[in-house]
Amino acid sequence: MKTLLSYLCPVLAVLLYSAPDDTGAAEPVANGAASPFSGELGVLFAPFYSAETVLLRQDGREWHTWKGGREPALSVRLQPDGSMLRLGGMPSPPAFKNARMAGGYLQRFSWDGALLWEFPAMTSTMIAYGDALVLPNGNILTAALEFKTREECEKMGRDPSLLTDQGMYVPALVEYRPHEKDAAFQVWKWSLWDHLYQARHPALPHHQFQGRKAGRVDLGLLPHLKGPRWLLPKEIDYLPEQDLILMMVHGSREVWVIDHSTTTQEAASETGGRRNRGGSVVAWSAAATEPGAAAQTVLSAEWKTQQSGSSATTADLIVLSYAKNGCFVDELKLNLDSMEFTTTRRLKRLEVAKNALDDLPPIIVSQGRSGEALVLGNPDSGKLSFADTTPAKSWTYKNEKGVVTMVPYRGKPGEACCGGGSDTGGAASSTTAPKTGAALPPPIQRAPTTKPRISSLMSAPLSVP
Repeated sequence: MKTLLSYLCPVLAVLLYSAPDDTGAAEPVANGAASPFSGELGVLFAPFYSAETVLLRQDGREWHTWKGGREPALSVRLQPDGSMLRLGGMPSPPAFKNARMAGGYLQRFSWDGALLWEFPAMTSTMIAYGDALVLPNGNILTAALEFKTREECEKMGRDPSLLTDQGMYVPALVEYRPHEKDAAFQVWKWSLWDHLYQARHPALPHHQFQGRKAGRVDLGLLPHLKGPRWLLPKEIDYLPEQDLILMMVHGSREVWVIDHSTTTQEAASETGGRRNRGGSVVAWSAAATEPGAAAQTVLSAEWKTQQSGSSATTADLIVLSYAKNGCFVDELKLNLDSMEFTTTRRLKRLEVAKNALDDLPPIIVSQGRSGEALVLGNPDSGKLSFADTTPAKSWTYKNEKGVVTMVPYRGKPGEACCGGGSDTGGAASSTTAPKTGAALPPPIQRAPTTKPRISSLMSAPLSVP
């Protein structure tokens, strides 16, 4: 394992860390029965182009598979009662369809594969996207994207040269209360749209010429992105006793904390809630962790533990990021009185070689709270590698489910042609390609997966009614 880490480049790996005091901790079961979890670590993921979800044992062997359901959309989570929450894809509304945004469908399956609940979490202007989790009260909290028209974005202060007629997507959070087996009530919502500022024009809303406007996010972030895809939610986490939500968005250098103790009306303002801050954004920037170093990009973030105590004055976070000069694991301390980040402690820094090895997984995909663990994943090949502090527990898994055959072509950068999908895990071949006037390279096989999550394995199968 030491040899492997010595060659990883910044976009190839990050060492994962989480609190060791949670190792083997029993998780409560809703019906009062003994916990079915053994405390060992496994990996949960869903192959794209497939309707399955897979739980791997600590040695990398497949242990349990949920069949059925829709093709996945970035997030699957194992629950303490043995059930599994899944964010699935479905035909998107016109505002999201052209940008190929996968999401919008929440599903919960029992351990034995019974569909307990499903709900289309989307409207004509909103789609569940990126991540979802079960709150302690049984409600479902999901990250989401809201559609804003070009006109709305220009009036708010987005540079018109960065917009197209497709408008723009803005991150949001939505809480649903499940009802029966196929319905839900929306009980809470937060939107970044209510907490933006801009530096482009003083006559437009929430102008700030220099510096950051407190509690708000710059509408001018990521100016290299033109079109609807802007800040895409990647990961959320929840701290129950403090009623705080942690949120990370793709491509940013920030981690956000949002107060969930607000009403929907308060969440759209800067007052109200337990801390009288409304839905104001508390942000930590990875760019500030090491003066003079290369700017970092956040890959993942979570609360260090999920029990800080209702009378605690601070809460700890673990953030993983990378830059050209290395990979980083930082422990942050959030002051719960001032809602400011007061301490940053560098837990790990990997000095890594700049040469990329084709057979190594290129990105980090998961982290866990129990001990130190490393999960690497290749989104194209579906290759997963797990490393524990004990080298004997390390393994590599090659996903063979939902394989598709792609024919790349020499068109616009980043484009590929003609992939086909299969819900049965078989390969699907493309039949046509655009006429570009250039010879086509050989077809390649892809077996991408959702972001795997490190989960506690169950000591025995549990059937959830």
